[in-house]
Amino acid sequence: MERRSLPVQTAEAILAHLGKGGWTGWLPGERKLGQVLQVSRGTVRSALAILRQRKLLTVVPSRGYRLAAQPAKRRRSETGVTLSVLSSEPLELKRPYFALMLGQIREEAQARGWKVMQHHGAHFFGAHAEANLARLVSTFPASCWILVLS
Repeated sequence: MERRSLPVQTAEAILAHLGKGGWTGWLPGERKLGQVLQVSRGTVRSALAILRQRKLLTVVPSRGYRLAAQPAKRRRSETGVTLSVLSSEPLELKRPYFALMLGQIREEAQARGWKVMQHHGAHFFGAHAEANLARLVSTFPASCWILVLS
């Protein structure tokens, strides 16, 4: 299985959201993108640089990032199934069997043409998690959510 860097994965997530009709015209600011995608601003900047290199975005000083052209819609998996894995922290920080579990899930999903997305954050499991979970589910719709140690 090919490993892609976090900025590349973030750029792909931005393209996927754009492909679904989200963020028409202008992208949200770096801070907002980082919150929505659950990555740091540095990672968002790197992902935006990748998209600028591909000539998908243009920078307008003091305004932000504008879509240069509508990206081609990515071909959906044959079945359109998306699995999302949610944990309180990155699975790499948990016991090794969680990484093995995710690897097995990814292999099985890939064999069926399914997509697997991984999300993490303690704010999804706290006392006021409802709004954060609602935002996550609306931003990244999935056929099935797998909650790790919920």
